[in-house]
Amino acid sequence: MPSSVWASFRRAGFKLGLGGLSGCVAPAPPSVLPESAAESRAAPQTRAPAPPTLPYETPEQIRYRLLEEQDTDCDQRLTVGDQGNRRFRFRLQGQAYDLTGTYVLSNLLQELSIAQRSGLAPRLDRVHEEAVLRTSRLIRNDYWTALTRRLDESGLPQLLDDPKLTGHAEPVLYVPADDPRAYAYFRKLGRRYDAAYATLDRTTSGFAVADLIGVSTSQEKRRVLMAMLRTPEGRDALADVSRRLAAATKTLNYPALSAHLMAALERVTELLEQAARSCVSLSTPRLTRVADRLAEALARFSPKQLSVRSLPEKAQWPDWSASLGVAHGLLSMALEESSGSLSGAPFVVPGGRFNEMYGWDSYFILLGLVSDGRLDLARGLVDNFIYGIQHYGATLNANRTYYLTRTQPPFFTSMVRALWDATPQEQRDPAWLRVALRAALAEYQNVWAKSPRQTSLCRGEGAERACLDRYAGLGKGQPPEVEPGHFDWLWQRAGRSLEASYSAGRLSSRNLTAELDDAFLHDRCMRESGHDTTYRWFWQAGKDSAAQAENRCADMLSVDLNSLLYKYEVDIAHLLRAVLSSSVTRGGGGPAASIASDSAFQPDPSTWCARARHRFELMQAYLWSPEDGLFYDAFLAPSGPVRTGYVSATTLYPLWATAEPCELDAGSRPPLLRQEDKSLLVTNALRQLEAPGGLLATAKSSRDRFSSRGDRQWDYPNGWAPHQMLAWRGLEAHGFRQDAERLAFSWLYTLLTNVIDYSGTIPEKYDVVARTHAVFSEYGNVGTEFDYIAREGFGWMNASFQVGLRLLSAEERARLSQSVAKR
Repeated sequence: MPSSVWASFRRAGFKLGLGGLSGCVAPAPPSVLPESAAESRAAPQTRAPAPPTLPYETPEQIRYRLLEEQDTDCDQRLTVGDQGNRRFRFRLQGQAYDLTGTYVLSNLLQELSIAQRSGLAPRLDRVHEEAVLRTSRLIRNDYWTALTRRLDESGLPQLLDDPKLTGHAEPVLYVPADDPRAYAYFRKLGRRYDAAYATLDRTTSGFAVADLIGVSTSQEKRRVLMAMLRTPEGRDALADVSRRLAAATKTLNYPALSAHLMAALERVTELLEQAARSCVSLSTPRLTRVADRLAEALARFSPKQLSVRSLPEKAQWPDWSASLGVAHGLLSMALEESSGSLSGAPFVVPGGRFNEMYGWDSYFILLGLVSDGRLDLARGLVDNFIYGIQHYGATLNANRTYYLTRTQPPFFTSMVRALWDATPQEQRDPAWLRVALRAALAEYQNVWAKSPRQTSLCRGEGAERACLDRYAGLGKGQPPEVEPGHFDWLWQRAGRSLEASYSAGRLSSRNLTAELDDAFLHDRCMRESGHDTTYRWFWQAGKDSAAQAENRCADMLSVDLNSLLYKYEVDIAHLLRAVLSSSVTRGGGGPAASIASDSAFQPDPSTWCARARHRFELMQAYLWSPEDGLFYDAFLAPSGPVRTGYVSATTLYPLWATAEPCELDAGSRPPLLRQEDKSLLVTNALRQLEAPGGLLATAKSSRDRFSSRGDRQWDYPNGWAPHQMLAWRGLEAHGFRQDAERLAFSWLYTLLTNVIDYSGTIPEKYDVVARTHAVFSEYGNVGTEFDYIAREGFGWMNASFQVGLRLLSAEERARLSQSVAKR
């Protein structure tokens, strides 16, 4: 029992002393502090000047004193919220430093933390680094690497972690039934994984804290850990456990797993350091948080067995995935063979709780990678998308089993085209392009050219026929990956006691079952759209007030989806031409003729252009409002589509989609959007959507329709990176560069001020009205929770900074640097 574990610590009389902790607990000795930590916190503004001769300190001691003096809110960061005097003096390696200002001191803390983790000397030359250059450098050199994953022997331990699901003791990896090579590879890898954990279990079975190395954060475990963390003896005991676990981990015959476990022990080191601070140990809420994080880190050492399973047939996925429960798991991705060895194609995850490859996130991440010259990672992303379409039938929401029945906004051809265009001519591989094009055609036909996503609103004849589409989000039951409490509103209305019966398929009321099925259908549709959640999808079923409106996503023709599919059709025409052109260049008429006759590459490019034009004409007929000069979504009412009038940043998607014409001769047909309509659209959209910090997700006037209901993250006053990047591109392409540059400047200024004021924070989204990352609606804000230093930023936010910075002229970049420095 845990209580006996604590007693065993007391009987063992652990008295290791600070010197034996190997950095696990490293508070500076009182002799090196100019005054006590308590005095420092009590009167930070009245500190006497430091003596002319400063004591010599180690980097660890300097770091500890810096936190004690300046981190007054005890969040392990230095931000504008701290009440220290923002001046810090120290001597290191014979040189004296006198630093002032929140930004400079937060950089000092970051550089000292990097040095502690790496074992290298701190880069103190970087504490005054200009914010634009520092942010761009960290994204380019560090954050992309930190967010990169490979689903193979080297990356599997890290990818098996799924922060969205709790209580999943045993990891599971699923492999498509039609990929026997991958199944054999992962089965062999699974045996190695199991053997390593079995060795670890044998090695650590005699530890006095064996009961603390578990999966759940039970109340009793939390109580024991908090008691240990409060005292030097308890922290010494945990440090000793950390050393023993490290020794056992280093013996494992699986280097990647060893590295994954050592990273957990690095986290233990940091948590013990935090607990040694009086502002943590004397605060129950803070100590509870540390104890829970410590339990999560130790849980990695719990005995595990990896189950590698083959997926059932695709037709079974909706019922099968709905019944998986704790058996949800990771989906295999592309493997590459080189010199007889297999390795996973790399991909970049968004970060934080999103530790897998996501559908539409990856397009914007790819733009950032291309901007930074990381074509290797961009190629890995596309290769994994090709694998997903080949074996899962679509671009999945992400590679977990609970996403199997949902796709995401169709950006695949945009990814292929962006990568192909960025690749130097001599490095382009026509054979690879043909494989990518085959995947694009398969996704178009099997996902978007059939029910339930394709509607009956069509135009054109034969192969030129195009139909408007909607999001669907197939599957059954409530999505398991949502945060606790997300569906409380629904179960309060239906009856909390019925949740278990519904999940088990035993709910007796057919009407109630149908009502719940319908609610979750629209919820999955909303998640498929990527815009989860927003009142943009809400519609009144009858004459009730807006307070009674409900999510009707599956009944909406959306501007964004049909703009994306228009561009998908244009891209296919472009890529078909590229395939035919490269075949002629490399192999003469024979290969080109064989490709032209291949049914997989039909119809021809001109037919795809005609199909795209018909789609856009349908969008103009049903989604464009000449009176308002805006594109709106339309609700599929029984009498026909009804424009919702809800103003969203997606109203600018048609500008992005039509940035390049489809026709071989751009002047052969009249433009899809007249210049006067473009001007009207830009004027009206920016009038309602432009905010101090960039582009709003939705207009305030639209959000105010639901003023009696809680905030949703894809609504006013929030702004998101994908909307910014698409708007910049669309505006620039159609001659509104000044507007594009102004919006980009506002967005980058917002990002930089948060970086400067909040210790390098690069979050998932912003409140662009207040220009803050303090966004608490629904899911909080990924990328804001870290200690000491931001390690990875957030995927599409990183990309938006790099893409936006390159959009600005040299003069505007200089003005950006000056503006953030002078504010």
